[in-house]
Order: sequence, then C-alpha cells, then structure tokens
Amino acid sequence: MRRVAFVLLLLAPAALGCGGSAATGVAAAAPRTFVTLQFDDGVHQDGVGALLARHGLHATFFVNTATLGRPATLSWDDLTALTAQGNEIGGHTLTHPDLTTLPAAGQRREICDDRSSLVAHGLDAVSFAYPYGRQTATTRRIVRDCGYTSGRLASGLRGAGCARCPYALDLAHLGSRFTLRTARAPTADTSEAAVRAVVRGAIAHGGGWVQIFWHRICAGRCHRYSWPPSRLDRFLGWLRAQSDAGRVRVRTTAQVVRSLG
Repeated sequence: MRRVAFVLLLLAPAALGCGGSAATGVAAAAPRTFVTLQFDDGVHQDGVGALLARHGLHATFFVNTATLGRPATLSWDDLTALTAQGNEIGGHTLTHPDLTTLPAAGQRREICDDRSSLVAHGLDAVSFAYPYGRQTATTRRIVRDCGYTSGRLASGLRGAGCARCPYALDLAHLGSRFTLRTARAPTADTSEAAVRAVVRGAIAHGGGWVQIFWHRICAGRCHRYSWPPSRLDRFLGWLRAQSDAGRVRVRTTAQVVRSLG
C-alpha cells in the first residue's frame, strides 16, 4: 500500500478547521486521498458554480478564452464570479486545437495568448489542461515557459478502459507536473456509481491524488461528454459526505500543486 508523504497546509490548525494539533491526533488522522473536481471548455456549465456552492466545494475550470461569451459558453463575468466563490480558472488554449498538429509557433500562440488573456482579466492562471490530453515535449516546454506550473492529461488513472492504471497519483513520487494523469472524463452513459468507484478505489489503495473532469452539464443528453445537473448534484453531495467523514480532501489543482513546494 502506497504512502502519500507530502506536506500540505492541512496540517495547520486553520486548515484542519479546528484547534487540533499533531499532539491531539487530529493531524495524524488527516485523509491521504485528495480529489480535484475539474470542468473543461466552459460550455453548458453556467449552473455548476451554484451546485458547487450548495455543497461547499471548489473546482478548477479550464477554459478557452477565444470562445468565452458564445451561446451556452461561460463569460468573463462568469469566471469572475466563479473565482469569487473560491474556484480556480485554468488555461485550455484559445480555441481548443489538437496542439500536436501545430508547429511550435502555433502552439505558443494558443497557449501563451490564452494565459495572457486570463491574467489580463485578473485571474491567477497557473494550471493548464491539454485539449484532448494530447501533447509533446515541445508542448510541455511551452506550457512551462508561458507561466503554468502544471499540465493535465485526459486519462491515465484506473477506470473504464484502463484496468492496469494506478488508482491515484502518488504525490510522493509524482514525476513531471506537466503530465498529470486523470480518470477518464465521464460520458452521458457514465453512472454516478462509476465515478464514486474512482474515489473509493483511491481510498482503498493507499490514497493519492484523483482528478476527475467533466465537460457539459445539461438537462438531457446534449453531448456525448455530458451529465445532467441532478447526477452531478448527487455526486457532489456524496463527495462532500466523504470529506465530512474525513476520508478525502477536495482541493483545486493549484492548491495541490502548490502544496508540493
């Protein structure tokens, strides 16, 4: 069983949400499983902030700044509101291309101009998600050079189609922060129980860091990668209960990465 041996601010009394210390045994009981909720593309996500707030949870939203404000897409005002609620806004390129099909100059424009727009609007954009999870060594170098501190893929943790993958990222031996693996994105056919199983698997196998990302949240089946708000609401309620029971900590991407020093 793996041991996740990294230092988080969770050990501070304020982060623990109580006046306990290591001497009282509270810090020793801190969970070893960290869950990051993520939402990609900003399409059909206008109600997600309210659902997160309802359960007292925060997430990372990876957006494409060139498409903000289009029909059914988040606006700059929406991003400001999400940030004010404690959520994180990360970069996802200007227009969501497969970066591996572009020359270095095209990749730089998509990645760096996107981040410049976020920063110009007062957003602390330090986390990046590769469109389709596709990247090369050149892509990773550009992401780092543009000012990001991490880069997220789109698979690599145990789940559908990846029985041999690890249950969670071992933060004591993370390796590159620019090839962060995740569970596969839930589709319209992915049950709430299947996503709960991702978290339960991490808890049962020594903990670590689990990143779960969604695309569209809409009533009905508006896209292959979509979930109805009611399903997400139930999952968030279940996850909050796991947090309240001390089994997991829910943190944004930047919070986890910054804790690594």
